[in-house]
Amino acid sequence: MKKILIIVFVLVLFTSCGKVAQIVKEKVESSDSEKKESDSKEKSKKKKDKKEKDEKKDSNKKKDKKDKKKDDIKEEQTTTKQSEEDDVDETGISKKTRAKLFDFLEDEMYYDDEMDLFIEEYEDIDLDGEPEAIISIGLLDSNEDASANVVLYNLLIDIEDGDFSIIDQRDTPDHVYTDAKLVDIVGADNKMLYREVQDLPRSLSFELTGISADGFIDYISDMSADETYDYLVDKDDDGVYDGFIVASSGHLTYYQDMEYHYDFMDDSEGAFYITDTKIELEPYPDEPEDVVMQFLYLSDIYINLLITPDNLQTRIKELADNSLVEAAHWSSDIILHTLLEIEPMIGFETQINGDKAVVTTNVIGELTEELTDEDVLRKYYLEIVDDKWTITDMELIE
Repeated sequence: MKKILIIVFVLVLFTSCGKVAQIVKEKVESSDSEKKESDSKEKSKKKKDKKEKDEKKDSNKKKDKKDKKKDDIKEEQTTTKQSEEDDVDETGISKKTRAKLFDFLEDEMYYDDEMDLFIEEYEDIDLDGEPEAIISIGLLDSNEDASANVVLYNLLIDIEDGDFSIIDQRDTPDHVYTDAKLVDIVGADNKMLYREVQDLPRSLSFELTGISADGFIDYISDMSADETYDYLVDKDDDGVYDGFIVASSGHLTYYQDMEYHYDFMDDSEGAFYITDTKIELEPYPDEPEDVVMQFLYLSDIYINLLITPDNLQTRIKELADNSLVEAAHWSSDIILHTLLEIEPMIGFETQINGDKAVVTTNVIGELTEELTDEDVLRKYYLEIVDDKWTITDMELIE
């Protein structure tokens, strides 16, 4: 019996231990499960927190990038505006002011995209702190032929607080201007407007205009004539023009090549005076009637010169006695007609006797009201002196 009780006790104890073990096992498994679940939740939370942190970081980066772009755009706009206001290019004024000026010129119908600029310069002429604009507008020849250029408008424009007004202008309705530029002239306070004139096919002249706060001042007007070439001279190559030369070989000089030299005055803006005259003489004539003809046109040139070239004085003395220069004076029209062989013109009859000759002049063609028989009917007496025919005397034919 005792043995049986011991066995029962053992069985009960074993069974109880099994249950306890099962409970412990379940407890352990439950604890492990809860821990795993807790770990999983913690991991999920950390992952979620990291994701939120990364998203916030990305959002901040995007915001920073966006803000930086805004700042860059704002800075660029500010820089552009400042550049327009303050950036001065080679013209000497801001790009914004220059753009507004050309809008003004377009509105006033002086300028469009088809036109070209000959002058665009800015000078504070009136010393008010803001520049005046000197603008010359025209058309450049597409084949780069300078003689075919055309200058249309020359404008002096006041610029004040971004507004524009035309002080003065020089249009070109009466002449053909092929160039315009600003030049420095001896005696001038400001630069002057130089305009090249080419009205005639065999001539080139210029006009010189002063520039003041009140407008343009005309100093040298167009001097063009057939076969003349006028140009400025810078004697010492310092960039300032000292004078100019008028070169002529047309009808005004009886087709003789001549130069008239002028200097600008140091103490008077735009004023000038003649300093020299030059002439290229044709060979001395061989025939008596040719000696008379050369004497007629050279003596006419001689008496109209302020300064007589030495070679012309010498030639006149060779051709005739000085006392005959005034007495032999003829109408310049009939002398020119004779050189061109256009009636009415002078006719010559020559008688030679050894080293002496008599040349009688008459008229070929109908006399004009300005000419009479007394003007043209003369006798010229010549002798050979130093192997050249020379006029020694002259008389009118009654």
